[in-house]
Amino acid sequence: GNLLWGREYSEEGTSSGSSLMLAEEGFLLAGRKDRHGFVMKTDMQGESEWIITIAAEMQDSSVSQLLTVPDGFLVVGSVIDEGDSFWDMSVARYNWQGELIWQQQHGGDRDDMPYGAAMLEDGGIVVVGSTRSHGGMMRGMIVLQLDQEGNLLHEWLFEHPAYHVTGVDVLPTPSSEMAILANLHTDATTHDMSLLLFANSAGELTQVSRIWLGGDVRGSGMAHTAGGEILVTGMASWQE
Repeated sequence: GNLLWGREYSEEGTSSGSSLMLAEEGFLLAGRKDRHGFVMKTDMQGESEWIITIAAEMQDSSVSQLLTVPDGFLVVGSVIDEGDSFWDMSVARYNWQGELIWQQQHGGDRDDMPYGAAMLEDGGIVVVGSTRSHGGMMRGMIVLQLDQEGNLLHEWLFEHPAYHVTGVDVLPTPSSEMAILANLHTDATTHDMSLLLFANSAGELTQVSRIWLGGDVRGSGMAHTAGGEILVTGMASWQE
């Protein structure tokens, strides 16, 4: 638990970090500076090697998650086109030099936001998040299945008549299903419950489990344990 080294990265403007992962002989740090997301590559001691602005030509951009792929990485996030007012989901592939290989946008006529993503065995990508583009009163959870170049293969929408539904993380399972962590809430600040959903390759739910019945729960992430179980992290508020 002893600190080995620390680095502070600062430039003009307001910046914050949101994601960190191991990269080729170093680390990738993602964050947001002013109105755009960025990704920085460092060496193993945290010294900056390069930094790129995500979707610099767009009005706004942000980074939700980084994923490694052969010879590079994926940036999953959100963008707003110049002159527009709503977010689209964005998936972009870069090489280890920070050069853009391709970028794909997915969205409708209102906000579509990604919060979790994972790689599939065939090299495809699954993205979960929330959408208002379906026209309902409540936000729905959206699940996108993309091919190796970010093209849309399948799109699934999960809604509830009384709750906003947000997909926050996704994991592939050994049985070729998707485990999806979803939060259901009635307003912007109170999350009433968190669900663990299992869906097959056709997007059909095969199992739904509520996480902890003792109070309000806000799930934030998932990971596989060494034994193959799914570990869920988040926060809970006990209710008498």
